[in-house]
This record gives sequence, structure tokens and C-alpha cells, in this order.
Amino acid sequence: MSREFKQFPRPVTVRLSTGEEKRILALQDAARILLDQWPTDTERRRNAMKAILASLKEENPTAVARAAFIAAAVEARVLRSE
Repeated sequence: MSREFKQFPRPVTVRLSTGEEKRILALQDAARILLDQWPTDTERRRNAMKAILASLKEENPTAVARAAFIAAAVEARVLRSE
């Protein structure tokens, strides 16, 4: 596995629990936000975490992780732009 930061094909902007808007490009940043700052614990959040981990392990394309992250963000009502 490469040690470089893996990235979404395009950034996703979400509003954090602090009210700050964050532009996410690196999968590691998305995972950290899902773990530490996500407002709800739902199936879509868990699916996004699994998809990001699979992408980090090079088991699926980063576009799959991005789609799962967006689905979780829409459900949590934190998506600002995709």
C-alpha cells in the first residue's frame, strides 16, 4: 500500500460540528471527520467508513468511497458541496 495520501477524485465540502466548513479531499481527512466529528452514528456513516478503509487498502476505487461519504453527509445534513 502506498504511503502517500489517497484522495477523492473531487473535493467534498461539509459543515463540521463546530460550524466550520471543511473541504475534504484526502481519504484520511474524511475518515477522521467520520470518526471524531460526525453528528450521527448511522448505517450510512458506517458504510462510508468501510468504503474509505477499502479504498485505503486499494480494494475499491476512491470514487466509491467518495459516493459513500456524500451519502452519509446528505443523510446527516452536513453536505455543503460535492
